[in-house]
Amino acid sequence: MHRRRCLVSFLIFLTACAGNPVEPTDAGGGGRRDAAAADAGSGCPGAQTLCDGLCVTLASDPANCGECFSACPSGRVCSAGRCEAACGPDLTLCGDTCRDTRFDPTHCGRCDNPCEAGVLCDRGTCQETCSSPFTECGETCVDTRVDPAHCGGCGVACGAGEVCTGDGCGNVCPAGQTNCSGSCRDLGADRNHCGACGNACGEGELCSGGSCALVCAGGLTECTGVCRDLSVDNNNCGSCGNVCGAGEVCSSRACTLSCGGGLTNCGGVCRDLAMDRNHCGSCGNVCATGQVCAGSVCTLSCSPGLTDCGGVCRDLSVDGNNCGMCGRTCGAGQVCAGGTCTLSCSAGLTDCGGVCRDLMTNAGHCGMCGRACPMAQTCVGGACTLVCGAGQTNCSGTCTSLSNDPVNCGTCGRVCGGGEACVTGTCTPISTCMDRETFETGSWPWSPWIVQAGGGTVGAASAHSGARGIRDPDWHYRTDLTLGLGGRLSIWTRGGTGRFYFGFDATASGAKSFVASFNTSDIRFQDNAGWGYTELSTASQTYVAGRWYRLEVERTSATTVVGRLYDQDGTTLLNSVAHTFGSIGSGGVAIRSFGTVDADTIVHCP
Repeated sequence: MHRRRCLVSFLIFLTACAGNPVEPTDAGGGGRRDAAAADAGSGCPGAQTLCDGLCVTLASDPANCGECFSACPSGRVCSAGRCEAACGPDLTLCGDTCRDTRFDPTHCGRCDNPCEAGVLCDRGTCQETCSSPFTECGETCVDTRVDPAHCGGCGVACGAGEVCTGDGCGNVCPAGQTNCSGSCRDLGADRNHCGACGNACGEGELCSGGSCALVCAGGLTECTGVCRDLSVDNNNCGSCGNVCGAGEVCSSRACTLSCGGGLTNCGGVCRDLAMDRNHCGSCGNVCATGQVCAGSVCTLSCSPGLTDCGGVCRDLSVDGNNCGMCGRTCGAGQVCAGGTCTLSCSAGLTDCGGVCRDLMTNAGHCGMCGRACPMAQTCVGGACTLVCGAGQTNCSGTCTSLSNDPVNCGTCGRVCGGGEACVTGTCTPISTCMDRETFETGSWPWSPWIVQAGGGTVGAASAHSGARGIRDPDWHYRTDLTLGLGGRLSIWTRGGTGRFYFGFDATASGAKSFVASFNTSDIRFQDNAGWGYTELSTASQTYVAGRWYRLEVERTSATTVVGRLYDQDGTTLLNSVAHTFGSIGSGGVAIRSFGTVDADTIVHCP
C-alpha cells in the first residue's frame, strides 16, 4: 500500500495532503457543519483540521482558507491561510494550491515534479540527503534551529506560547530576533517577515534593514533571497551557504572559535557594539527609529569621521563597501584608502581583506592581518599586550587572582581537585556536603520547587543512584539552596541529543547557568535573565553516549564561578571553565533540559 506523505513546509506554513476523508463524529446527516465545528483533535494528521468529515490544510485549501468553509472567490488562491491574487513569497501555484517547491517532494523545483520514493526534496532538487543546515525529519528537510515542530531535533515540538530559539524551546527569542507564530525571526533580513511579522516582500524583492528593496544595502550580499552580512553571518560566512561549525562564530568573513578584536559575540554572531544599531553598546540594545549607533551610544547623528549609511555609522575613508560614499563597493583586488578605491594602501597601512589596517595598533589585526588580540588586551607596536591590575597575575593571557582561583591556586596552572577550594593560595578540602534533592519520592513538581515552565518526568529510567531520576524538565527553581562565596553545587547528568542547564542565583526574574551541551560538544556558561539566554564563556568537550557525568559549580569570588565536568567516577576532572559575572546575588538553584537528557541527585556544599 502506498503511503501518502504530509509535508511540513520550511519556515512558512504547513501545506499539502488536503482532502483526506475522516469519518464524521456527529450523528447528524445531510446538513453542513459551521466553521466552529472544526475539530483538530478528531484524528487528522499533523496540522490538518477536520472540516465536515474531511482533513484539510487551512493554510492552502482554497475551499477552506484560514477556517472551515471559507472558500476563495474565483481567480484567487489560498496562500498562508488568506485568499490572495497570487501565492506569497517562496510559494508557487500548482493547480489551485500554493506549494513550497523548495521542499515539497510532490512538487520539487516545479509543479507536478515528484521525487522517487524515499528521496527528499532539498531546495528544489531531489536528492538522497538534506544539505546543511537542514535535517531530514519524516522525509522532509527542515531547519531544526527555528522550526517549532522540530525544535533542536526531529519531533521535538514546542508547547503552546513557546518559540524555537536555536537553543531549544523557550519563552523568549535571542537578542535581535522576534517571535513570529512560534519561530524566532530576524525582521531586518527575513523577506517573509520584513520589518514586522507577516510582512512579506513582493516577488523579486529582498529584505534589507527591515525594508523591502530590489537590491541589498551596502555591505550586504543576496543569499537565496535574503540580504546577508558575509563578514559576521554564521550561516553564510565569507560566502553564501558557508556554515560555521558548532562553537564557532563568523568574524571578518572567517569561521573562528571567538570574535576578532572590536567585535562581541551576540547570540552566535559577531557584532560591532560601537556602530551596530541593533546591538548598540550591548547585545540586543536596539536604537530607536531615526537614530544611529555611534561610539556605542544611540544618537541622532554619527560621531566625527563617520557617516550614516542606512542606519549604520561608516568610515568612508577605509570601508571597502562604502568607499568615499555610502554604497560604493571597491572591486575585487582593491582596497579603500583615503575614500578612494585603489590597488594598494597608503604608507603605514596594510591591505587586510580589502581594508587598510594599521598593524601596529589595530587589536583585530595586530602585527599581521587576522591576528586578533584576546579580550582585555591591546595592540602595542604590533604585539598583543596584557597589563594586569593590582593583585592579579597573567596566567596564559588571563588576569587572575592566585589567592582564590581554583584552576590557578597559588601558582599558574595548579588546579584544585573535587571537594577543594582555593583559600589564600592553597587548595583546601571542604567537607560539609550533603544531598539536597534525590528525586526519590513525590509527584513532580513538589515543594519547594517553583515552576517557571512546565514539563519533566520522574522515573527509574532516569536514575543514577537510588530508584528515580528526572528527564527533560523545563525551567524549575527553588530558593532554599544558594551558591555562597566558596560554596559548591553539583548534579549528575546523562546526555541524549540536547542540553542540561544547572542554574544558580535563580529568582523569578531568571538565573545564571552552567550548561552541558551534548548537542554542540561543549560546556558553557549562560546568563538566563528573564529566562532567555546570553552565551558567555565556552570550552569544547567530547561526550560519550549513555555515560553519566557530574557537573559542579563553585563560587570562587564575589563575582566569579568555576564550572567543572567530572567523569562517571565523579572524581576524574575532564574539563573546566570559569566566568566572571557583573554581579551574583543570593538566588537559588534551577534545572532545565531537553533532548532526552537525565539528571539525578543535587549535592550542596555551603
